[in-house]
Amino acid sequence: TKLSTEEMKSLKWKSDNEEVVTVENGKIKALKAGKAKITVSSADNDEVKDTCTVTVTEDEIASAILSLME
Repeated sequence: TKLSTEEMKSLKWKSDNEEVVTVENGKIKALKAGKAKITVSSADNDEVKDTCTVTVTEDEIASAILSLME
């Protein structure tokens, strides 16, 4: 189910390794190769949450840089 903009604003997002990835309003930005755990939780209740691990490779960073330059 896709969340509305209002619903997305009611969530809190956090990366445990902001040198590798940052996350804002559910959008993940890869910065360098490595791993980070992303946690999303309800703004109303920290007990309601989920996590996922993101792995960024050097190839993905190089590809993203190239696409930005085009």
